[in-house]
Amino acid sequence: MTRPERMIVALDIGGTKIASALVDGTGVLRSPVSRISTPREGDGIVRAVIEQAIAARDAADGRVDAIGIATAGVIDRRGRVVAATDLLPGWAGRDLADDVQSALGAPTTVLNDVHATAVAEHALGSARGLENALIVAVGTGLGGAIVSQGRLLHGRSGLAGTVAHLPSGLHEGRRCACGEIDHLEPYVSGPGMQLTYRGLSGRDWKLEQIADASRQGDAFALEALASGGRLLGRSLAHLSTTLDPDVVVVGGGVAGTGDPYWSALRRNFAENAHDLIAPVPVRAAALGTDAPLAGAALAAVEALTAREEEGR
Repeated sequence: MTRPERMIVALDIGGTKIASALVDGTGVLRSPVSRISTPREGDGIVRAVIEQAIAARDAADGRVDAIGIATAGVIDRRGRVVAATDLLPGWAGRDLADDVQSALGAPTTVLNDVHATAVAEHALGSARGLENALIVAVGTGLGGAIVSQGRLLHGRSGLAGTVAHLPSGLHEGRRCACGEIDHLEPYVSGPGMQLTYRGLSGRDWKLEQIADASRQGDAFALEALASGGRLLGRSLAHLSTTLDPDVVVVGGGVAGTGDPYWSALRRNFAENAHDLIAPVPVRAAALGTDAPLAGAALAAVEALTAREEEGR
């Protein structure tokens, strides 16, 4: 059971920024979100995280119960970064939970950023009140998470819910961030759809420009967005036939590109899913960019409560 009087320092570590805020025991942000640029190497990231956590703790006059951290990368159950892409050089191998806990003297919980988003969306957002959910975030990359029987699935190594490295079924030779060829991510992510648009139009545009052009009827822009939606919808349908979720939630920057993307995604989900799965709602994530902060705080509260109960 969550307790609103808890106060958590929550942090969200991404490839370009580190966000931090004070969050209460119900996942409600209690301070403005502070954002700084992510340093380009592992030691610098750890120092920045500790500095941000100390600043947030001091802003709460030291009345902080725990630290919750959401981060890109594969995170094991002890809060260690066991794998990461080149977006965060030197990040893999960091014992992040121990580093931060040693520096601040507060219990620290670390989980993958999309796992944190799933915790928040299940507790407060588009999967609220449902037992089983498949949740994906589509932006610079592609992340996923599974909630089963009301609990986040972590998996043996922390990879549960990963969708980026599923086979795309295409053979264009696109390289995934993991180094392999023709995985799902380099086709359905924001950069993937930019690459599709460039191949169609010859223009090297950002995703926001492509979305704007689609609203003006640009046929190449419409096709680039629809192609990403089609492929993701088909892949989520296949996954959902295995997972049998109550809801599929899609968030991240790509989710804001508009109707051509969503129409293609939902149509191809329904067309490729088992008949019993086809009616499952495919919803937009509700919590926006603050979701990893809320989810990291909720995970920290859960871990803190478990420790307290074990000590009784």
